[in-house]
Amino acid sequence: MFKNIYKNFFILIFLLFLTFLIVLTFNTRARNLVINSFLNFGKVYMTISMQRYLKSPEPNYALINDKLINFINISKKISSGNSRLVIGIYDAANLVQSSIIDDKKFGELEEFFFILSNLDPNLYDVKTWYAKALYANNKIDDSIKEVNKAINLSPIDPDPYRLALKIFSDLKDFEKFNFYCKKFLDSEFGGKQKRYQFTKFQGMNFNDFAVNLESENNNDVNNYIVSGINQGEFDDYELIPEKSTNINSIKLIFNFNPGTVMEVENLKLFSKNNIYTIEEKDINISSKNTFFNQNQIIFTERNNEILNLKFNRNFENIDKVIFSLRF
Repeated sequence: MFKNIYKNFFILIFLLFLTFLIVLTFNTRARNLVINSFLNFGKVYMTISMQRYLKSPEPNYALINDKLINFINISKKISSGNSRLVIGIYDAANLVQSSIIDDKKFGELEEFFFILSNLDPNLYDVKTWYAKALYANNKIDDSIKEVNKAINLSPIDPDPYRLALKIFSDLKDFEKFNFYCKKFLDSEFGGKQKRYQFTKFQGMNFNDFAVNLESENNNDVNNYIVSGINQGEFDDYELIPEKSTNINSIKLIFNFNPGTVMEVENLKLFSKNNIYTIEEKDINISSKNTFFNQNQIIFTERNNEILNLKFNRNFENIDKVIFSLRF
C-alpha cells in the first residue's frame, strides 16, 4: 500500500513539473513572470549576502571583492553585457563602499570596481569608487583619469570633485586643487539621474527650473520651464503664461545639487491694468526638503525640490510673471 502511495506521489510531482515546463514554453506572460521573479530574487540576495560580511567589526574587503566578482561572472552567464542583474550588483557595491571608513580599504576592491566600471561605463559613481581604489593603491595618474571620466559623465555631482581635492591636497598641488574648485563652481550643465529617483529634468540640473501657476479656479495646467540661470547675482526670470490666468500661489520645481542657495528678492505680476510687486517678506514660502536661513533657501536633496510660494490674495488676469532671484 505504501509503495503505491510513494509511486503515485512521484507521478504527481512529475506531472506537475511537466505541466510547469509546458506552461513556461507556451505562455509568454508566465515565462516573463518567472524570469522577473528570479532576477528580482537575485538582486535582493546579492544585497542581503553583503550585509552578512559587513556586520563584522573588521570586514574582509578582499573576500568581499571576490564575492562581488563572482556575482558579475554569474550575471555574464545569464546574460551578456549590461543585464538587469547588474543593477543588483551596483546596489550591493554601493552598500559595500558606503560602509568603508578607512579609504585605504578601497584598494582591496580595485579589481571589482575595474570590472564593474567597464561593464557599464555610464555609471559615473562607479568611476569615482574605482578612482578611490586606484588612489588607495597609489596609482595617482590612473585615479585622476577616472575622476575626470566621472566629471564628464555628471559635471555637477560633487563626489569626484571631492576626491580630486583630497588627492591634490595630499600632494600639496594647490594649482590643481584650485583648478578643480573652480571647475565645480563653473559646472552648470547638470548630471545624470540617480537610481530610484525620477527627477523633473532626468537628473541634476542647474540651467532650468519649472513653474506651475495656481489658484482655486485656475485652468492653466501648463508646466512652464524657465531656462538660463545666472549665478551669483540677482537677475530677472520672465514667464509668460499661455493665456491670462488667476494666481494665488506658484509652485517652483528644481533639480539643483545639494548646497545650492537661492534668494528671492521679489515677484512682479503683470495684468493689463496693473503691475503688482510682491516682496519676499510678503510671500509664504514652504518646501519639501530645503532649509531656510533668513532670506536664503538652501537645497539639501539630490531629487525633485518643490517650493510653494503662497500669496495673501488672489491676483486676476495675469499676463506675465517676473521672478527676481539670485542663485
